Amino acid sequence: MALTTTGLLDADYYERGIAARKQSHRILGGIISALDEVEEQADRLLAELLEFIDSDL
Repeated sequence: MALTTTGLLDADYYERGIAARKQSHRILGGIISALDEVEEQADRLLAELLEFIDSDL
């Protein structure tokens, strides 16, 4: 519980918040590179599709 009966934050309040942010940073750190890979694949597929469509005309 963050607030004690006196209304003050408990001693571990900030430490738990910092630990949670560090853990989130580690967990979410790879998402940007994964999304970059997805974007590259999508761009490649779009280029191939456009090339295929243009070749039939």
